[in-house]
Parts: sequence; C-alpha cells; structure tokens
Amino acid sequence: MKMHRRTLIAGTILLAAGSLAYAQGKEIPVGVFNSLTGTYAFGGVPIQNGMKLALEEANAAGLPGGNKFKVIEGDEAGDKGQAINLVNQFVRRDNVMLILGPTISSVALGAAPGTVAGMIVRQGGVVALVGIVVGLATALAGSRLIASLLYGVSARDPGVFAAATVTLLSVALVACWLPARRAASVDPLVALRAE
Repeated sequence: MKMHRRTLIAGTILLAAGSLAYAQGKEIPVGVFNSLTGTYAFGGVPIQNGMKLALEEANAAGLPGGNKFKVIEGDEAGDKGQAINLVNQFVRRDNVMLILGPTISSVALGAAPGTVAGMIVRQGGVVALVGIVVGLATALAGSRLIASLLYGVSARDPGVFAAATVTLLSVALVACWLPARRAASVDPLVALRAE
C-alpha cells in the first residue's frame, strides 16, 4: 500500500511541475474590441485606450510565471455582425484567453453562443491534452516501479495506455461540453436581468 501511495504522490508532483513549466513565460492573447469608428466611437476610443493601458500596466508590474498579455485589437463599429465576426476571429484564429469589450450592450449580446461554447470546449481540451501527455510521460517513466505489482499485463502495454488516453480525453471533453452547452443556451437578456 505504501508503494501505491508513493507512486501516486510522485506522479502528482511530476504532473504539477510539468504543468507549471508549460505555463511559464507564455504570451496570453487578449482580444480587445470597441467602437473605434462609427456612431459610438466617441465612447469606444477612450474605453479601448483604457483597456490597453490597464493591460500594459499589468505587463509592466509583472504577471505570475513571467507571462505577458498580448493585446489583439478590433473595431466593431457599433455593428452586431462585426462584433460576432471579431469574437469568432479572436477565438478561432487568435486563440485568445480573454475578450474585453464592446462599448455598447446590444453588441455584447450579439456574441455568438456557439463561439462561446466552442471556446470553452477547446480550452478545456487543450488542458486535458497537456495533462494526458504529461501523465503518459510520467506513467512510462514510472512503469518500472510498478512492474512487479502487475499481473497478466506488462508495465508498458500499449493497449492499456491507448485505452486510458481515449477514456480520459473523452471524459474531459464531455465534462467541458456539458457546461458549455448549458452556458450557450442561456438567453443573455435573462442572465443580465437575473444579475
């Protein structure tokens, strides 16, 4: 029993160390969009500048792990369609982790629910894949330690590793998809009224 506990503790420490090392010194993409042209530009431009200034100050102060915000700007010109296109672009092409904006609430309500759900599932899937890769590497490295405890299967059986990988990835994606689907189905006006 002590051997199992030690192996579990060692695996947990290696997984945590690998996750921390992965996140060190990364650029965190942030999408910032407001009305920079059109009817609402009088309010959008100073708001956009304030958001960029806040992110620059956070970079200057230093983020944990040496990370930095990378600002990606957009102009929605007070148009819901343009706002939806910008959100899609930020999520799909630029892989942003955070979206700031827009100037007017009617444009904010136009953000596509499918995009939000896709972003949640994709970000959860990336975390799951990183965890699976680190876990597989740890399991392969520690397979010698548990070889004497296994019966009827080798310590590096590819079928077991494949089954574990598929199972963990499937569970992680379903665990991301269910709340994402629920969040995307909520009417934004109802959510705003509830707050």
